[in-house]
Formats: sequence, C-alpha cells, structure tokens
Amino acid sequence: DDFETLQLLNNFFFETKKFRLGGPLFLLEDILGERSGCGISLALLYMHLAHTLDLELELVHWPLHSILKWSSQNRTQY
Repeated sequence: DDFETLQLLNNFFFETKKFRLGGPLFLLEDILGERSGCGISLALLYMHLAHTLDLELELVHWPLHSILKWSSQNRTQY
C-alpha cells in the first residue's frame, strides 16, 4: 500500500542514502554529491522521488519552514 511505500522511501532517503539538512546547498549536483541541502531543496528532491513511485505529496509552507504532507483515505503523515 501507499503507506508502506512511503516508509520504504523514508528509509531509502534518510537511512540508506543518508540525506540530511545541512548548509545552504541549492544546486542539485551539490545536494546529490554532499547528500545534504537546505530544507526546500531536499523537500523538492524527495517529492520528485515520491512522484516516481506514484505517491502524492503536498508541500506545506510555514514561515521559515517547509514540510511535506502525505494523505491517503483516513491517514496523514508529515
């Protein structure tokens, strides 16, 4: 199901590939090389990967922060 796919993506992105928040890296080449970047850059990369897995995510903007939201039927995860 979609929730399991989301969990697998989380594990792949954060545990296997070790992506993390870091310095002000905005260029894709730098983010991929360092496995680090600003929040919005990592969120957009993560959204792209999710899209290739047919997961629908929303980008939620707060002052100074951006987070991703996934919803499916009666489940929501941020």
